[in-house]
Amino acid sequence: MLLVDASDSGIGGVLQQLVDGIWQPLSFFSKRLKPAETKYSTFSRELLAAYLAVKHFRHMLEGTNFAIYTDHKPLVYAFNTKPDRHSPREIRHLDFISQYTTDIRHIKWTTNVAADALSRAQINAIHTTSTIDLARIAADQENDEELLKLRNSSSLKFQHVPLPSSTSHIWCDISTGYQRPYVPQKYRREVFSALHSLSHPGIRSTQKLISTRFVWTSINKDIREWTKCCVACQKAKFHRHIKSPIGSFSQPDARFQHVHIDIVGPLPPSQNYSYLLTCEELGYTPAELVYGTTLTLPGQMIEPVSQNFPDPQQYVHQLRTSMSQLSPSGPRQQNVVSRVPKEINTWTHVFVRNDGIPSQLRPPYSGPYKVIKREPKYFVLDIGGKRNTVSIDRLKKAFIEEDLHSVPSFPQTDSAAPANTTDSAQPRHTKSGRTVRWPARFVQVFRVSSELLTYPSS
Repeated sequence: MLLVDASDSGIGGVLQQLVDGIWQPLSFFSKRLKPAETKYSTFSRELLAAYLAVKHFRHMLEGTNFAIYTDHKPLVYAFNTKPDRHSPREIRHLDFISQYTTDIRHIKWTTNVAADALSRAQINAIHTTSTIDLARIAADQENDEELLKLRNSSSLKFQHVPLPSSTSHIWCDISTGYQRPYVPQKYRREVFSALHSLSHPGIRSTQKLISTRFVWTSINKDIREWTKCCVACQKAKFHRHIKSPIGSFSQPDARFQHVHIDIVGPLPPSQNYSYLLTCEELGYTPAELVYGTTLTLPGQMIEPVSQNFPDPQQYVHQLRTSMSQLSPSGPRQQNVVSRVPKEINTWTHVFVRNDGIPSQLRPPYSGPYKVIKREPKYFVLDIGGKRNTVSIDRLKKAFIEEDLHSVPSFPQTDSAAPANTTDSAQPRHTKSGRTVRWPARFVQVFRVSSELLTYPSS
């Protein structure tokens, strides 16, 4: 038998066979609906599920007697109704199904569980919050040197507390009135992720949430660094936006040395045009373009003309002399407060603010993206393998986690440590910015290869 079902977002099907009186699955089928198919009626979606399931399993169904089971009862009578009640698409689907079977039966939705689960696209990999295994933490506490030093020289009061669901005991701090288990170094990030991923609170809230339940050295410092590097928090939380200063231009000393070109619009249509192309020469005003011609001054309209009116040629000469002695005044700057971080030129990765009308559940920032080139007004970023120019007003610094490990409060002394360190112990930086230490065998191969390339054999 063939079990089919359809939901608002997908369809599913299960092919089963009867073995010793028990139905066993042979194969499964699932497909996401297209945007147009999601607008079909319930009958059309259920018929589409049967059509696609038969088409998918046709190589296994040819020449066999089988029945199609669905939880949509109107589909059972599809072959008994008049053709004029169906759309041409539904008729084509019924015609294809009839080439294999016309036996469509109804079952309850509680029995059609497998096909129903396959038809729902939102049922996929579920990411659950990692649980904290106190038994493993208690086992690793026995060999933890840092815990031993804290117990001997610290203001914390440790007590061996039995675990409720185990026969082992765990060391807890009771100085605050609550039992706070001590966490060894390799479990600290796991504890942070389990509690911080519940609601992604801020730095102070996360510090309070974890420090009231667990304890280790430099706990506040570790939580601060890990919270800053949380990608989900950086994408969803707003920070103070960058406001770059308005660009300033030097006064040109020649004509058409600096021309501003812009497109204005859209405007109300005029002769089928909605935009204007504007060109402005920065060094001269429109009044200077008509310099040397007869100008009608406003004073001539309201003041009486004296009888001793100067000669027109002498008037033009005086006007030219006055205009040549005028000194240009610098452009006025708008009092706009600019906010640009001082360390912006050291950013290696950034988040980009998503402008425009936000869609549903879309984070306000996307990224992080690697910075390729830095300019005063824009950055060139590597987005999806392509170079994109983005204004710095839309950027936010991305905190990338590299080697954030807890630093022990007590200095570790090792008398057997060698005095001279090899090249393998020296940190190296990769292209992505990570700090790594190469094994000695790789360092030797790299040194030999470099010598062969630098000093060719004679």
